[in-house]
Order: sequence, then structure tokens, then C-alpha cells
Amino acid sequence: MTVDTERARHDQPPEHGEIHLPSPSAWPCVCAGGITLVFFGILTSFVFSVVGVLLIALALAGWIGELRHE
Repeated sequence: MTVDTERARHDQPPEHGEIHLPSPSAWPCVCAGGITLVFFGILTSFVFSVVGVLLIALALAGWIGELRHE
């Protein structure tokens, strides 16, 4: 297959039975870590919650940015 053929095939809607999955990413794990820090911060110190919220924001920005380029 040439590059043009592959690009033309990619631009078409998926055929019946074909499922498009996004590429693997570490951003969901980073987001989960941020959520964990938020809840840990609720129990211990406000600082952990702030770091958790920042981590969640970073993870969401990275995850959405990655999906937009796909």
C-alpha cells in the first residue's frame, strides 16, 4: 500500500465490523494519581489536594491534546 492509499483509507468511515481504538496512553494513570492525591489530601493535608488538582488538570490537557492529534 502506498501512503496515498493508506491516507485515503484512513479518511473514509470505518467499514462494518471495524472498530477504531485510540492508541495507548499514560494520561489516564496520571489522572488517577491526581484523583488519589486529592482524596489523600482531604484526609491529611490541603497541599496534597492542590498537587492532585494540578496533576488532574495536566493529565486532562495532555490526554485531550493527544486525542485531538489522533
